[in-house]
Amino acid sequence: MKARPGLGGFVEDPDNAGGLIEGWFEFAKKRVPRREWGNAGVQLMVSGEEMVGLEGELKERILEVCRKVLRGSGFVFKDEWAHVIEEEERGVYSWVAVNYVHGTMGSEPHKTTGVVELGRNSLQITFASREAAQVQSSRRIKLAGVTYNLQAQSLPNFGQDAVWESLHERHSSRDMGSALVYRDGFVGNPCIPKGYEMSYNISDPQLVLSHGAGNFAACRLEVLAMLKSRQEKCLRPPCNIVSPFFTELQSQPVSQNNLFYASEFFGLVPRVSLLELEAAGKHYCENDWDKLKDQHHSIDDLDLMRYCFSSAYTVALLHNSLGVSMDDKRIGFANNTEGVPFDWTLGALIFQSMLEPLESEINNLDEIVGNESVTYFSLFAILLIALLASFFVLQLRKPQLKTIYDLEKGRYIVTRVPR
Repeated sequence: MKARPGLGGFVEDPDNAGGLIEGWFEFAKKRVPRREWGNAGVQLMVSGEEMVGLEGELKERILEVCRKVLRGSGFVFKDEWAHVIEEEERGVYSWVAVNYVHGTMGSEPHKTTGVVELGRNSLQITFASREAAQVQSSRRIKLAGVTYNLQAQSLPNFGQDAVWESLHERHSSRDMGSALVYRDGFVGNPCIPKGYEMSYNISDPQLVLSHGAGNFAACRLEVLAMLKSRQEKCLRPPCNIVSPFFTELQSQPVSQNNLFYASEFFGLVPRVSLLELEAAGKHYCENDWDKLKDQHHSIDDLDLMRYCFSSAYTVALLHNSLGVSMDDKRIGFANNTEGVPFDWTLGALIFQSMLEPLESEINNLDEIVGNESVTYFSLFAILLIALLASFFVLQLRKPQLKTIYDLEKGRYIVTRVPR
């Protein structure tokens, strides 16, 4: 199960963070037979994005409050099962979710689907390579009987919210030289649909009202400039968005049959080219805001307003940064696929279910082996063969004896029979 807003929303009231998960246990207890509670383990995984900006002591305090609730849940729980996951770990879980839903779990590495996940604050890129790479971002896992060498890259501050807020601040400043000024105090923002006005705190003389200028091409250029600036000013690596899907890794070609792009704000049909996405972006950017609302009345206004920016960011990221061709149709979009909600939490559930339920180590992803029935069957078969072999060897070594009853003496006589 998943909650939003998450534990990061309890910064001002950490002692009540446990209330967020108490309702989950009522849900679980109605579905898990009481006799099984002692065998059912419960884990709490918190995305690092939820805890961005929180001090370590505050993070631990929030987790400890949750651990107290988990200990009294009636289910099996260990303190280390409540933890904040690293972003690379989240990327691995996202990769598992996508390949499970697409039916490529258990396929050869080059037949699996790579994942680009655009979160709120960070960007994750995860794909399987043929050979293990001696890099820090490498993860080796075994699932469905196949060992995968995953390359997981996480770039903080490249998430959709982070870039949007930077763009938002840039357009709110009078000092922005590249802004399209419509009239005194109003700045044209190409990443906001035409006719949409975003209000700021005008008591600050450095802030203005941002007026929607709705221009997809201009928005894409601004996003590219923002990405370049972030990479140049980055102080903590990794800083550069690499292109792993269509380049080489350690002189070995990396081939991906498919690329899945997950964005929290931008939903599309499952498989389109970037050219089609560009056309959709122009629709969201350059149509009048009132007309957009009439056409897409089922979409929340804030999400609809950001579709212009989201589409421009997606094209800039996939085409300009990752080198995906504009007419390539091997790219899947959306937050869910084939009716199954896509999320790293789904991947975490699948992943953990393939490990020994109560004794698996969940914090070390450098070497992870899935626990599958096929593995146990193979082990049993090997032991059975060894047992039968031992039996036949003993039978061969055992001397053959013949028993005769002596009528004259009235007793049995046992004699060895030569081979």
